[in-house]
Amino acid sequence: MSASHLAWLTRCPLAANMAFEHRGVAIKGLHEAIGSFLRENSDAVLAASLLLSWQATEWRDWTQLMHGTSLIIDAMQPWKNKSRFENFIAGKNTFPTALPSPDTPFNNPKHLDLDALPLASVQLREVEAYLKEHMEGTEAITQLISFVERLRTLSPIHTTTQRFDMLDPLRTWLLWLPVMYLQQRQMPLSAFVVLAHYYTIALIVEPLFPEIDAAYFGSLSLNPIEEISRRLVSLNACETSSEDLQTVLNFMAYPMDMACKFRTRMGLVLPERVALLRQVIYTHHARTIGRSIS
Repeated sequence: MSASHLAWLTRCPLAANMAFEHRGVAIKGLHEAIGSFLRENSDAVLAASLLLSWQATEWRDWTQLMHGTSLIIDAMQPWKNKSRFENFIAGKNTFPTALPSPDTPFNNPKHLDLDALPLASVQLREVEAYLKEHMEGTEAITQLISFVERLRTLSPIHTTTQRFDMLDPLRTWLLWLPVMYLQQRQMPLSAFVVLAHYYTIALIVEPLFPEIDAAYFGSLSLNPIEEISRRLVSLNACETSSEDLQTVLNFMAYPMDMACKFRTRMGLVLPERVALLRQVIYTHHARTIGRSIS
């Protein structure tokens, strides 16, 4: 992971080669651990499978790791309540059951799913305008806008491998952008909003890539969106409310809406704490709109 991170930061081919070599060692170790699979090492085996899947750059490698991860989760069912990954295991219903071949074409996406992309672009451009107005960096949100616009070119001629490659930038950003922001000495409020929108786009593209993203992005994006919302609501409750905080909190209505829609689509229960959090953010958003109209 460190070598992969270094390669992403520096774009250095030597670092990329180091990462490739270390991945080979890790995969070999994973196979050995699976050969002596026990309750005691099951969390480590599952963690290694997930980390390696996030670094997979080829469709075939990813499918093998996803298949292995699914088998590991099945084997952990007798002691799943004792696992550090209990919540993740509970969301196993979001994993694909039948992975297509690399050359499988895909059906036309539903209009409703495609309609979510221009709406997402509008929301992202509002965030971009806010960042520009406050003289903050817009690179992260601008590249996300470009990514969404490229997805609008999806057509039935794209194979599974091509679609997987189209998602590669988002997969990489979701792995390393949170690290970049969280390493800052003082993380600005706008960074929370930018990260929330990255996770939100992951939820939005899931219906367009049903063989990939429900397992890959969906269940791993819900908690960050909800935790960011909780953090901002807590700040708003315990501090003197600034105009920036009010604006940032207002921007969270869209990510929370998409998170709740994803839960509904996947048949996931909406916890009471999340329902209350959603209501607080929606109420704040409605009040902001009301003040703007008046």
